[in-house]
Amino acid sequence: MFRLDRYRRSLTITWLMLSLATATAQPPAPSLPPAAPANPYAQPPANPYAQPPANPYAQPPAYVPPPGFDPYQTTQQAPPAPLFPTLTMPTALPVIPVNKPVHLVLSGEFIMLRASDAAITNYALPINGPVLPLPNPAVPRGPVADLEYGADPGYRVGVDWIWNDYSRWVATYTSLDLESVDQVAVDPLSPLVLQSLVLHPSTLTPTSVYTDASANGDIELRLLDVEYRRVFVEDWYRADLLVGGRYATLDQRFQSEFNHPAFTDTVRSNVDFEGAGIRFGIRGDWRSTQHGFFIYAQTTTNFLAGEFTGNYTQTNSITGTVVDTSTADDRIVNITDAELGLGWHSPTQRFWLSGGYLFNTWSNVVSNAGLIRSVQQSNFAPVDEDLTFDGFVVRGELRF
Repeated sequence: MFRLDRYRRSLTITWLMLSLATATAQPPAPSLPPAAPANPYAQPPANPYAQPPANPYAQPPAYVPPPGFDPYQTTQQAPPAPLFPTLTMPTALPVIPVNKPVHLVLSGEFIMLRASDAAITNYALPINGPVLPLPNPAVPRGPVADLEYGADPGYRVGVDWIWNDYSRWVATYTSLDLESVDQVAVDPLSPLVLQSLVLHPSTLTPTSVYTDASANGDIELRLLDVEYRRVFVEDWYRADLLVGGRYATLDQRFQSEFNHPAFTDTVRSNVDFEGAGIRFGIRGDWRSTQHGFFIYAQTTTNFLAGEFTGNYTQTNSITGTVVDTSTADDRIVNITDAELGLGWHSPTQRFWLSGGYLFNTWSNVVSNAGLIRSVQQSNFAPVDEDLTFDGFVVRGELRF
């Protein structure tokens, strides 16, 4: 009985404790269902902004011709030009072809040339005197007096007619006049006198010594060239072959006076040439494609058949004419020209400007100095001399 009551009290206490624990506990949170496994074949959600797929079997829209279209018209009209064309600035100077069909070039050149070699004439020599009779040869006592030609201006004009893109005809005319004056004197109180180097030796007397002398001369050069040029290389450099003809005249005049207290002796010598022949050569230039500058070079050779005519006269203020003779000689003259320089042309290639140095050599010519020697020696065998011209050239071109 006592054991049963003890068990009853134990159960009652256990039930009270369970009831108290149930009343104070929070209700449990509802459990979520397990997540479904991922489907590897599931489609992504639809894009509300996506375009519907194209129908591969759909027909293209029908062609609608523009207004005014004529299917039977063989030549279609060009589209109208835009109202506002696009302008582009070039990064370099435009490269415009130099040669155009029916293209005209007018050129003018200023030349400043001098003459040398055979153009120089020695006319007097200071010697120790008066010594009678005069020694032969005399003893020099001073520099030789000679007539030299410095640089004088001239001009050259030309016209080019472009036949086609590779050939042209060129005609040029050159004019050059050179003049020179010289004089020499000795002190009358000194033991020196002047001996003439241009008088005929057979006319000299013991009194043929002078206190002063003078000389003057001129050279007139005229050239007319007509040539055909053909381009055989053209890139950033250009080379032309040329062939044509030349007509030339060359007039040389010399006069010298020797003054003695009692009389004056005068010598006059003139040599003229006229001839014509063929010419050929080559011209090349190397051009900058961005700045318009270029380097040019040209060389030509000419073979002219012509005639030299010369006359020599010696007069005395008292006795009159002492010597008078003339000569004529047919020969072939070779003329060589060489020129090298720099130039510039405008962006439109309408205006060209260049400058360089020119060499002009005449071979197998007769000069006044050669004619005077022939007269003094009474030997008129053919004289073979070289006459040269050299100097600066400035050229301007207008292209139309």
